[in-house]
Amino acid sequence: MPFSQEMQLLRYQVYRILGRFFFNGPTAETISLLKELVESVDLEENEGELRAGLHLLQKVLQTADPQTMKSWQLAFTSLFLGPGPAPLHLYESVYRSPTHLVMGDTTYQVREFYLEHGVEIKQLNSLPDDHLGAELEFMAYLIGEVLSTGGTKDAEKIKALEKAQARFLSEHLLAWVPNLAKEITKTAADELMRGVALFLDGFLRSAEKAMSVIPKTS
Repeated sequence: MPFSQEMQLLRYQVYRILGRFFFNGPTAETISLLKELVESVDLEENEGELRAGLHLLQKVLQTADPQTMKSWQLAFTSLFLGPGPAPLHLYESVYRSPTHLVMGDTTYQVREFYLEHGVEIKQLNSLPDDHLGAELEFMAYLIGEVLSTGGTKDAEKIKALEKAQARFLSEHLLAWVPNLAKEITKTAADELMRGVALFLDGFLRSAEKAMSVIPKTS
């Protein structure tokens, strides 16, 4: 197993909190969870985009107050939701399909991946399966399943779950999120979104490096 139990728990928290952030935006809950998370991570142990994102978030989250929260919420809405055509989208198919439209082939590939592991998103008829929040929460689910084994009780189950994580990371998240993160850092007017984008990009790249020892097929 490439991660200690402590590291598995940290990875679970990162995926879950970032998933909630991209689902709900900067709410009081997501900002509180994000602030607690970044303050618990040692800046000196990280590098590249991950370190830059953590540094920026540790700085900007200190300024959280009602007025700042409102400006963050407005920035998130204008970036991803509108009104009018949103400049950026949180769906894998927009970045990977030839037509750059929602509900492309990758949406159904992601759905099949979820179903292989007994997962179906709650908003199935209103939210495409390849929404970034859903993909991040799916990774949290897989890690949660590893944690539920107690670390060593079921070696075969852990091996299968880690292969699934490595595959989903390679075949889906890393196939489009770095491009999205780059667009966010170029487009976002506020430091919160730029920090989240850098943090997410760096975290996924560090996960790829750590999981490169895991074969993606049996």
